[in-house]
Amino acid sequence: MAAMTTGPLAQTNSMALVLNTEFHIPKWLTGAGITIGTWLVVIGGIKSIARFAEKLVPLKVVLYVGGSLYVILTHIHLLPQTVALILKSAFTPTAMVGGFAGASVVLAARLGAARGLYANEAGLGTAGMAY
Repeated sequence: MAAMTTGPLAQTNSMALVLNTEFHIPKWLTGAGITIGTWLVVIGGIKSIARFAEKLVPLKVVLYVGGSLYVILTHIHLLPQTVALILKSAFTPTAMVGGFAGASVVLAARLGAARGLYANEAGLGTAGMAY
């Protein structure tokens, strides 16, 4: 039971927190919507899951790229300063040491968390459902 809930519960919680913080949608409503949507997809079997994922991937790309462009365009007046700061700061010895140390810590944390959270889900075939 734990193997089939650890990943999806964390993802659902993250979605509920963002929707509540940004759009004031109650967390229970987000949970109910995800539950109903998941039930509708899963009850249709693996083909239903594949059809849903097939439609979701392009939507995710459009939302991600669109959101990124929105943030950049609403702060376009800061772009020259930002590029100048990046070029000025990126090639210093401090940046190199910090980048190496930070990348090492992030990689270790990511791999450790991934192994801890998802190791026991391997082979169950639940990744498509969580996605």
